[in-house]
Amino acid sequence: MTDTNIIIKISTLLTGATGFIGGTLLKAILAHNQLSAQLDITAIFRKNSDNEKLKTLGIKTVQADLSKDYTLVSQLANQSQLVIDVAHSDTSVNAILQGFKLSKEQRKQKPTFIHTSGTGVLSDDSMGMFQGQDFYDDTNLDDLKRISPEAWHRDVDLSIYEADTTLSLCNSYIVYPALVYGIGTGTGQRESQQIPKLVDIALERGEAGMIGEGKSIRGSVHINDLVNLYLLLLTRVLSPTPPPSGWHGSFFGASSSQTWLSLSQSIGKHLHSLGHLPSSKVSSLTEEEMQRMIGDNAGKFLASNSRPVARRAIDELGWEPREASVGECIGGDVDYHLKVLGLSSSS
Repeated sequence: MTDTNIIIKISTLLTGATGFIGGTLLKAILAHNQLSAQLDITAIFRKNSDNEKLKTLGIKTVQADLSKDYTLVSQLANQSQLVIDVAHSDTSVNAILQGFKLSKEQRKQKPTFIHTSGTGVLSDDSMGMFQGQDFYDDTNLDDLKRISPEAWHRDVDLSIYEADTTLSLCNSYIVYPALVYGIGTGTGQRESQQIPKLVDIALERGEAGMIGEGKSIRGSVHINDLVNLYLLLLTRVLSPTPPPSGWHGSFFGASSSQTWLSLSQSIGKHLHSLGHLPSSKVSSLTEEEMQRMIGDNAGKFLASNSRPVARRAIDELGWEPREASVGECIGGDVDYHLKVLGLSSSS
């Protein structure tokens, strides 16, 4: 007798499972009744210590270096109906797309691909000297297509659009997170990049720092709101009426914005209140400090304008960002990073 209650799960490959976004997303998927029942997840890990943590979640794991194990990653993608890519590896995307090509050739299968890019592709060269007024609306195809092909990792995004719209290898969706804040819940990294880096800079130089005059504006999003966007997208993608893919499957993840100066001011004020800085003053980094503390692309990373308008997730998925702004949450982010550094987070 056939059991009609048997659920055939969707083979799902997840990259970045121990990262800030990927780890938090994984925990959220496993806590989501519908998605946890639908997805048979295999997570890629690099270090044995990562595998030990992931195994406690009850998922399948495979060891691979995304930047080197091209053939293995390609094979894993070929075996998957859904790939959720939350890693920072251009090489892995090429391998995943090659796996999709094999899926088409061997089984006429067209997998779904959810890739994580970032609103860094919208960054300008303002170096903190002015507030940009160049907004990009993710429902406006002209805005999406005028993003410079020379932007950070834009060649990867364009290869994914081509794989969907021209080569018909997959149904692709690209999520573009803004500056992410808040504390994650994954088994690995639980903080983002920019705020911890600004804290490190302040502690190293004994004063909060900014590039230029800190006037440039960057969009931002709380990790919980961002993960909810992914959950809504996954739910729709797996429904009988999935949203359009390709260029129409571009989703900016941004709920508010702030100047870099305001971020540094909040960090300086909080660190001073805890006794880690002699004052709450903010000053501009010298060229030498920028190179030594941040390196190349310092301006893009911590001083650019990036003005995303996240309309598509709201209109098509019903996304409703609910978390407090970065200004209200930054104290908790600073405290968490101090604990990571082994420093006191109490005055």
